[in-house]
Amino acid sequence: MGARTGAEGPAIERTATEISALERLATRTARGQRGWAVWWRFVETWAGLAVAALSAVAGLAILSAEENQAPAAALALTSAVLGAVLGFTRPAEQAHKAETLALLCEGFERRARYARTLTLQELDADGARSLLAGLADRWDAIRWDDLQNQLDKQTPGRP
Repeated sequence: MGARTGAEGPAIERTATEISALERLATRTARGQRGWAVWWRFVETWAGLAVAALSAVAGLAILSAEENQAPAAALALTSAVLGAVLGFTRPAEQAHKAETLALLCEGFERRARYARTLTLQELDADGARSLLAGLADRWDAIRWDDLQNQLDKQTPGRP
């Protein structure tokens, strides 16, 4: 590292501020994705239980007496509709995506913190701008490219 000029100190400080903003964004995004993962697991569990319970009650109603055929049919239809909604929304897959994105964001936040606290102080203004640009590009890519790549690695054979 060479001697810093008078303009490089403020440039490094501005870069550190921007990297800190990326860290906070990654932290908030990870926290939000963890919340969505909990929501989708909740939906998966309780809607799945509702489908099982409705199906069981409909089956029992059909077996018990002929006058229970209409309510049993309504329960079976409700169960089928709820099962179709679960199949369409795929809450387990949505939870998995949210958990994966949360992990990726946490990893990015860690790398950004390391860059800010360990690497940034060794750079000149141009190097700091380059570091920030690289982190910004990484943040833009992490949300889509890495998510798809991670999901492909974890679920081989998916189309």
